Amino acid sequence: QRATEEAAAAKQRAASEAAAKKAAADEVRSARQELEAREDDLANYELGEHEGRVRSIEDQIAGLGDPMRLKQVEAAKMNSAVPHVGKWVYEQVGGGSKEAAEAKVLGPMLLYLDLPDKGHQKLAVQAFPARTLTSFLARDEGTRDQLQDELKRRGPQTRITVFRNRAKTFSPAPNRPSSADMKRFGVTAWLDEALRIRDDLRGEVLAFLKQQMGVDTYLLATPAAVGKIDALQQFLQQSGMTGVTVLTPERVYRFGRSKYGARAATSSSSLPQRHRHAACFSVVVDTSRKKELEGQLKEARKGLELKRKERQAVERDVGQLQQKLDAAKGRQVELNNNTVRLNRLAARIDQAKKRLDPARESVADFNADAQKEGYRRRLCDAHQRSLDSLQKAAAAVKRHEAALTKLALVRVGLAAAEAQLAEAEGNTDELDERIARLRREAEAAKAEARKAADKVGALVREAKGKAAEFAGRKEAPLSEEAQGVWDALPAGADELEDRIAELEAETSSTSADGNSIKEYERRRKEIEQLKTRVDAAQQAIAAQGGKVAGLEQAWRPALEEMVDRVNQKFGSCMAAFRCAGEVSLSDGRSLDEHGEPAGDDDFEKYKIHIKVKWRDGEQLHVLGEAGRDSGGERSVATMVYLISLQEINPAPFRVVDEINQAMDSTNERIIFKCVTEACKDGGKQYFLLTPKLLPDLDYGEDCAIQLVFNGPHNRRRDQFDLSRFC
Repeated sequence: QRATEEAAAAKQRAASEAAAKKAAADEVRSARQELEAREDDLANYELGEHEGRVRSIEDQIAGLGDPMRLKQVEAAKMNSAVPHVGKWVYEQVGGGSKEAAEAKVLGPMLLYLDLPDKGHQKLAVQAFPARTLTSFLARDEGTRDQLQDELKRRGPQTRITVFRNRAKTFSPAPNRPSSADMKRFGVTAWLDEALRIRDDLRGEVLAFLKQQMGVDTYLLATPAAVGKIDALQQFLQQSGMTGVTVLTPERVYRFGRSKYGARAATSSSSLPQRHRHAACFSVVVDTSRKKELEGQLKEARKGLELKRKERQAVERDVGQLQQKLDAAKGRQVELNNNTVRLNRLAARIDQAKKRLDPARESVADFNADAQKEGYRRRLCDAHQRSLDSLQKAAAAVKRHEAALTKLALVRVGLAAAEAQLAEAEGNTDELDERIARLRREAEAAKAEARKAADKVGALVREAKGKAAEFAGRKEAPLSEEAQGVWDALPAGADELEDRIAELEAETSSTSADGNSIKEYERRRKEIEQLKTRVDAAQQAIAAQGGKVAGLEQAWRPALEEMVDRVNQKFGSCMAAFRCAGEVSLSDGRSLDEHGEPAGDDDFEKYKIHIKVKWRDGEQLHVLGEAGRDSGGERSVATMVYLISLQEINPAPFRVVDEINQAMDSTNERIIFKCVTEACKDGGKQYFLLTPKLLPDLDYGEDCAIQLVFNGPHNRRRDQFDLSRFC
């Protein structure tokens, strides 16, 4: 009955919780819908568009009264990156000063060019490409490299060209006739004469324009020149002036000379092209436009202020709705947590009930005596297994002790054998001395035996001579003991020598000392043979060493001279980078503890060491050692080494693939200069393959440039005007 009541109460609580959860979910949903609706309203009150419109109108008004500002706008139309680069030059190069920035960089070039004559303004557009008008002119190499690095950092989309013009003065071609002499042909002025440029910059700017587009070869003319164009061409030819472009309102004429055959005079004409920068030279202040823009600015500011107020009201509503939504979410989370706890408790009750019934049945069926008897049997079995394991362990310990004893005996025997061997080896000198002493004693005994035998013979003969009467008598027989002693004595010197030889043979064949003597003799003979072979080998080595030394004297000086030439060239080229370098020959000798060469010279270990030093305070180190050099530094050193090799290497040409990709602009420019200088003597040629080159490089007359310019987005061949490039 109690369980039934608890179950009913639990169901009631669950129903109450479900209703509360549904109410909380509905509240959250309603609050979220209201919040999203107000946020959508807030999106309609974005101020960015209105603020941008106000700023745009303000910029337009400011630009109407400033011709320089109008030119900046025109330059931005030609290239959107111009304002950003100009701002960087003003801040980073000039430090926030226009004068300081202009002292190092001029640009964009359009800002420094004016054409007062309106007729000239329309004509000049045909002469100036947008690339030239938006380019920057660096007045020193350091600033040029700094600006090029910044453009590289900005990425390929920043299509700005930086030039370094070394000429500071301008002078047209010496044979160019004056515009006054050509007035009868409808000519009004040369283009460089028509341009108005600041006096302090005129020479430098015109020199740059002459180098880039040939500003001194453009004639500005009236429509009357169209009918007199042939006479004008003939007049220019008589003056010796070729490569002239005549700009008229109706057509553009180009006079030149053929590069083939008799180099006949050529001329071509085309219609004036329409350019995006057609109005770049005709910037004027429009007062009516300014008044119109001021009215628009007033209305835009009113609209902006109204939008701000409306947006603030909506933002307050959004904040209140957000608080309401957060409170509803908090209540919903709390209800969810309560539901989770209730579900967890209900699950625990069900699990307890499931465990309770089997437990009750197990208690009813439990037999304590049988369980005790079963545990007792298992305990006895485990005890017996433990005893068996102990017996096996004891037997294993005994076997281990026997093995250790046997091992100890073996080690003792080994130590005794080693001691006997050491003793035998140590007694070799003593044995040699003993054998020599025994031999000397044997020789002395032999000599004494001979003397004794001779003396006995002499005494017998002397006795027989003095007692001749006893010569025929038989001697009395000796006793057995005396006879045995007499028989044991040698009969003479020969018998004594035979006995000595017999004793030596017996000694050498039966005793341990005899075996040692034989082994000693054998070893001594082997040593003598080895000494003979060593002497012969040393003599052969000495003979071959003499030959090798002779050969080395034949090639070593020439090799050292070649390395010295390469070293001098390498050092002079590295000095151009304000660095230091050295090329040295390392022979095959190893270095001792003091770092000096020592030992034999192994020709297989010869190598060339390229050593470099990039910065002050560093020491010369081997190129690439311990990863100390960057990729650009390794490329520079490798290229300088190739240039240094060409005086001793007869290869007619070299192919270098993208060696400049890891270099900065300064090192790339110096490397290119080194390559061109190296080829001036003739007989040498470099093929440099690269996807890009720095602008304003000094190519010289010996350089040829092949451009691979192809692709689906390239212009067709018939769309190129070849006369513009010839």
